[in-house]
Amino acid sequence: MPDYIFPPTTLSPGSLVWGYLRDSGGDAQEQSVHQQKAELIQYCQRFGLVIAHIFADVAKSAASVVGRDAFLDMVDMSADADLRPAGLLLWNFARFARDLDDSSYYKALLRRNGLVVHSLTDPIPDGIYGRMVETLIDIANEEKRRQTGRDVKRALRAIFQQGYSFGIPPRGYLREKVVIGRTRWQRTQRLALGARPRGMGPGQVSLAAASGRPPLRSHPEGHGQARLHI
Repeated sequence: MPDYIFPPTTLSPGSLVWGYLRDSGGDAQEQSVHQQKAELIQYCQRFGLVIAHIFADVAKSAASVVGRDAFLDMVDMSADADLRPAGLLLWNFARFARDLDDSSYYKALLRRNGLVVHSLTDPIPDGIYGRMVETLIDIANEEKRRQTGRDVKRALRAIFQQGYSFGIPPRGYLREKVVIGRTRWQRTQRLALGARPRGMGPGQVSLAAASGRPPLRSHPEGHGQARLHI
């Protein structure tokens, strides 16, 4: 395993710990819950810590604690002296929260309940300046969330302006592949204004336009059929 941050002296070998894991969705993430769990287990084996329970929120945003059931269960259980361990292990503080107020409040609550909150990857110095560094990390995590949200919205807006759509079509609508530069109305107009095959009625024009496929016309000599390209 990579060389992560050593546990503090308050988490000596044999200490009971919880683990909290979170990702924003998908095992393809570098920091997916599956990968975090594997590293957490190896970390505890290496330093002699005993995992009492692992809480995991899969495909949950860190912008809020709303909907993060495992996180809220963990906070509630920390109030019970018979259940809470000596410490809580995190992959990093961004897994805990990406909101400065949430991060500060819930870490303070857990600590007041007697837990040592430790990140495997965020280097926090010992002493009184450790909390200042931790706060700066929380501020950076919130700013990263804000920038990511802004960039995603900009990209989606640009794609939408090019005529693309996302997700499942609304009820009553069907998704249809289109060719940029030609509309169904333009195809209908072309048929109506002279490109209509001989013997083809207006109803057939509408049907051909709606289907998006060129209509069939009779061969001039009556031998089979040929496709009219428009």
